[in-house]
Formats: sequence, C-alpha cells, structure tokens
Amino acid sequence: MMTSHSSVLVAGLVCLSAAVVVPMPWLAAGESSIGGAECKRSCGGVEILSISPEQGEAKVLLPISSYCYDSASRTMVADEWHWSLGANYRFSSTANKFTVVGCRALAYIGDTRKKRNNVAENNYLTGCVSTCFNRTISLNTCSGMGCCQTVIPNGPPYFHVWFDAGFMDISGIDGGADLFGRCSFAVLMDSSNFTSWTSSSSNISSPEFVNNVSSLLQFFNSSRGGKAPVVLDWSIGEDDCKNPAGYACRSVNSFCSSAASGRGYICKCNQGFDGNPYLPNGCQGVRA
Repeated sequence: MMTSHSSVLVAGLVCLSAAVVVPMPWLAAGESSIGGAECKRSCGGVEILSISPEQGEAKVLLPISSYCYDSASRTMVADEWHWSLGANYRFSSTANKFTVVGCRALAYIGDTRKKRNNVAENNYLTGCVSTCFNRTISLNTCSGMGCCQTVIPNGPPYFHVWFDAGFMDISGIDGGADLFGRCSFAVLMDSSNFTSWTSSSSNISSPEFVNNVSSLLQFFNSSRGGKAPVVLDWSIGEDDCKNPAGYACRSVNSFCSSAASGRGYICKCNQGFDGNPYLPNGCQGVRA
C-alpha cells in the first residue's frame, strides 16, 4: 500500500513581489508586508526556518518519506512525497543530499513528471542502498551501512521520492527474527543538519541498531514534527543583471548578481559590507 503526497511551494515563500524581496526576519520594524507581498512564516503549510538574503537561500521543513512493515496487513506501507517549486526556486544541489536510513532500503529521487507512450521518463534519477550486514554499524560516515547519501543534480525544481518494493525482505519480521527494524526513511535534506546529529552518535551493535534507526525519525518527530530541513536557492524575477532598471537592490552598497540557476538575480552587499541588500542602508561596513 502506498500513500503519495504532492505539494507546490508558491512564490510567496520569501515575500516575493515583482519588485522586491524582503524576508520576514529582515523586515523593518512594524512592517508585515512590502510591495504588495504579505510576509509569512509558512507557505502552503511549509515552515520557513531561515532565510539568507545575501546568499539567496531559504531553509524550510519538508516531510520525511517512509516505508514500514504493517503487522496487521503483513505488507509494506509507503508514505512518499512529491515536491514542486515555483519558477524562481530550486532545491540546492550543494547544500542538500538525498539521505536514506534503514537496514533493507533502496530508495530513489527523481523527476517523473514527463511521460512518453505512457512510460514515465526522468530528467534526472538517482538513489542509494542502505543495508546492515555487519553486527557493528556506524552512522558517522553514512556510507551504505545503515545509512546512505548521494548528491542531486544542479537546481531541480521538482522531485519525487520512492522506495524499491522488491528490495526489502520481510520474511521473519512477524516471527521476531528481524534484527534490523521495520521501517526505512528517505528525504532530501540539508546535509550539514544530518551531519551535526550523527557526529554525536557512536558505533551501535545490532539488534540495538533498530533503536538507533528509530531514534533518527524520533529525533525529527520530536524537534521538527517528522520533517527535515532542506535548502532552497531563490532568485528574483526573470531578468539577469544586464538591465538595472527596477532592480530590488536598495542599499547603495549593494550590487546585482545573476542567479546560479540561470533565472533571475539576487542582490549582494559590496565587498567590505554586510547585511541586507534589499533594504535602504541595509549593507553596513564591516569592522576590521
């Protein structure tokens, strides 16, 4: 059985209007909107953790996909997620990694929107395998034993996570012979966030490892509601920096920089200055 979720993050994520971006944490005192764009802490139910105006990045929380054994039906139950971004957003290929946790897990991430002759085609497709053949497992390396990670291609606007139903052997689970857990988890997430948690973990011997796999999800459940942080790259409009008319760079000590995705631009403070380039006098000199 599979539950599939689909969601779209719209352009209001960081208070984006035709002329200006002012992220919520950087609004002037008393402001709740600017340029006709209402500024919110969430968008479509997606919580915004942080926004970096100068880096053109936003960190949001997205749900973790799971693949778990259900004792009542004696079947595997998948809870999988699809995400689609607005035109000026991309999932960061440098800050995020596709992460899979489990002992019998093969999961994929890709773009399956295109179809030809009723056969799904992928603009990109990648995945990784996580197994637990050894009695001693370490999450510190995330190299395929209990955990695996892989990079994604540059700037995808959409992704779909799914599990390989034929990979997990469920024999022995109901008989109590299963040592490695009944669930696998997969998520595109900020790799630094995962590293900061696993750095405090130590080698754990099976069957205790099942508790460690569960504790990973419990960690997210307790602190972030079963979700993981993911980094988005964002930009303004469709024009590049060749036509300065109407630019959103308000600080006199700022400049326009073409977005890495190739669509739109972001504003940055001049060298020697720091702050918010989207606000008047937002870029201030850095003390030596």
